[in-house]
Amino acid sequence: MRGNLEGRRSIALPRSASKRHWKKKADDKPHWEEKADDRPEWNEKADDKPEWQEKAEAKRRKDLEKIPSEWILPQAYLDEAQRQRSIADGFIDNLLKPSERELTNLDIPTLTERIERSSLSAVELVSAYCKRAAYAHQLNKTLLEIGFDRALERAQELDAFKRTHGRTVGPLHGLPVTMKDQFHVKGMGTTMGYVGWIDTFEGDKYSKRKYRAESELVRYLESLGAVIIAKVPQPDLPYNSGTVLVGGSVSMPAAFSGVFSIKPSTGRLSTLGMANSSPGQAIIPTVPGLLSPDIASLRYAMEALLSNEPWLKDPTLLPIPWRSPSDVESGMKLSFGFMDFDGVVRPHPPITRALHLAKNALMAMGHEVVIPWKGPSLAEAGDIHAFVTGSNGNYDIFEQLKLSGEPLIPELRQDFPTGGRPVDAIILPVIPSAAVRPGKLCHYDYITLANVLDHPTMVIPVTRADKSIDQPVLNYVPVGEKDAKTWEDCSYDPKVYHGAPAAIQLLGGLLQEERLLAIGQVVVNALDVQKGQKAAA
Repeated sequence: MRGNLEGRRSIALPRSASKRHWKKKADDKPHWEEKADDRPEWNEKADDKPEWQEKAEAKRRKDLEKIPSEWILPQAYLDEAQRQRSIADGFIDNLLKPSERELTNLDIPTLTERIERSSLSAVELVSAYCKRAAYAHQLNKTLLEIGFDRALERAQELDAFKRTHGRTVGPLHGLPVTMKDQFHVKGMGTTMGYVGWIDTFEGDKYSKRKYRAESELVRYLESLGAVIIAKVPQPDLPYNSGTVLVGGSVSMPAAFSGVFSIKPSTGRLSTLGMANSSPGQAIIPTVPGLLSPDIASLRYAMEALLSNEPWLKDPTLLPIPWRSPSDVESGMKLSFGFMDFDGVVRPHPPITRALHLAKNALMAMGHEVVIPWKGPSLAEAGDIHAFVTGSNGNYDIFEQLKLSGEPLIPELRQDFPTGGRPVDAIILPVIPSAAVRPGKLCHYDYITLANVLDHPTMVIPVTRADKSIDQPVLNYVPVGEKDAKTWEDCSYDPKVYHGAPAAIQLLGGLLQEERLLAIGQVVVNALDVQKGQKAAA
């Protein structure tokens, strides 16, 4: 699955104009910002490198030049980031001013309320998020396209509209959104990570649609007032690089980053005009999803995207508006299926603990948990998923790679060789491990069930791996060849995984996104009560 979102008419600002917009008060600077020329050396040598590598390096340099000079981090901060286990928590927060830190950690309902009563402007909010995203990119190379200038231009337009008309343009007025680089945005490139797509339209350098194309979901987002600040290769930015990040393949990135996500069923969010690696593969189609640091923001954004009858612009969408899950919200007792092991690959100790924390918390609140839940075979779902998504031999992927001569990355070479009542949701792993070690993604069948059945699923961060609690399973006997290979190639080391997010997956019913988000809140509430009881003990 791939997906993403971006949009709005692009008006390129002169560099000098951009810097005027970003100018800060002299008495409100972090100490290191006083040296505007303290810019680390980004030039990369191109000696004896293939042409595709030189082209990629030139693109990265061009992207860095789009960051205002006053937001460039000194080399000492970049070096310090390399020594951190995580930059997604307090590290980036501590680089920001208190006001910026506060804004980029608020949920969407709070932000929209402040914008509605004019205690917060779109320019203030977008500036704070662009700055945070700029820091994240320098620390972790997270952005494929940077649109800070156009984002601030749009924020100024939104503020002017509100001053003139006394109202917002829509429910997402002034809210920063980060998109996966699969949706076309006017004035911005789309590469999907392919070097051969740089400065082209999906590989065609002569196309008149280059920098002019706009995906329908992008157009719709911006019509609701959203401001797109950047595009990413995968939705895996550190916390709060946008109030919401829209993309495809959201479950694993959310689990790795310790944030929430929802993958809807097909037909709820538009893919019209979206780039794709395998166009025409419609059996398991691309489905745009959302990531955010909290459920409240996911719910607000999802409800906004289902407002104003989007199916009138994209006839492939199902005419289903937002439906309030009143039964769940009324406090009814729910029933959950529970799967902590698919019989193929056993999750690492932190994931097993996260699953049981959620189960115990729900049972303590009086909800039913069916143990064990015996559903469709995840191994079979994984086989179907691999068969369908690779049914054309992944011809399209290799055609795009041939445009520049870049090789397939090593991590993909193995996969691409030349109770009495229906349960309300299923609790199961996302993948067997907490986060993932570079090049060590060994088993993802737990999330393929949602793709094969086209059911919505969401990710809930529960806890973090703890080397003092999550001890290795001694004398573990694998249940099969895949389990043995996974535990060998992706072996669990408490010291390595210590502090990594441990998340669970919550699988809902077909086209039941509204209900799933409400059920997700029930799970979070139960976990919060459990944490409070432990803290009081």
